[in-house]
Amino acid sequence: MFYGSWKLGMLDEGYEKVKFVREKVFVEEKGIPASEEYDRNDEIAAHLYVEQEDGTPIAAARMYPDGKNTVIGRIAVMKDFRAESYYEFCLRMLLYKGQTIPNERIVTEVPTEFAGLYEKFGFSYDSEPFMTRGEMHVAMSVPSDGITWFSDCGGKH
Repeated sequence: MFYGSWKLGMLDEGYEKVKFVREKVFVEEKGIPASEEYDRNDEIAAHLYVEQEDGTPIAAARMYPDGKNTVIGRIAVMKDFRAESYYEFCLRMLLYKGQTIPNERIVTEVPTEFAGLYEKFGFSYDSEPFMTRGEMHVAMSVPSDGITWFSDCGGKH
């Protein structure tokens, strides 16, 4: 069993758990400097935190407003859980919550390896691939009322 919960901003006592996951995945594993991993958007973001029933951290992600858009990203899944569908679970949670926020579009900069998953949800490409945070990314977006909710009954979701 696992649980997902929302932490609001950096003052929420649960933010330290979110920070722990991002530190392990982005700073330690991917070598992103901590000064580049955390920014002013963390203060206003809704942070998703996923953990096992026993408290073992699984994943974290964030979303925040930016003008008429909602930005999603920083989906980090702990190494031991990457073979499962937790990345997609986080994306689904971000999109579900993103639909409840008044906005025109949901936007992201996604690692190119995950772009196909975002396309399944109705995202379109807004840029050519570019290098950022040490890997290739692409800007993508979807109208907040244009999300495609698909089912992959053969997988664990």
